[in-house]
Amino acid sequence: MVGRYNKQHLTPFAEYPPRFFRHLAPRNRVTFTPGHGSQVFTIHGIPVGGFICQEAQVPSIVRQSVRDGAQLLVSTGNDSIFGNSAIA
Repeated sequence: MVGRYNKQHLTPFAEYPPRFFRHLAPRNRVTFTPGHGSQVFTIHGIPVGGFICQEAQVPSIVRQSVRDGAQLLVSTGNDSIFGNSAIA
């Protein structure tokens, strides 16, 4: 393992129940605690910034990784939370 990154921007309904819509959120879902700050890892001498799923759409998170030295940006995701839908 090179390092660890905890997702900073959680996806509503999938990773946490939004405050005003908790009654609509799926039951028995695992909720996550967001991480803080970017994590830049060096792989074969290249500083790499990572993102998980939808948080790659949050410009401030992506920009902070670049400010912290990332020269390569990697995004991973798992859209299986949407089940058998057009999104997945």
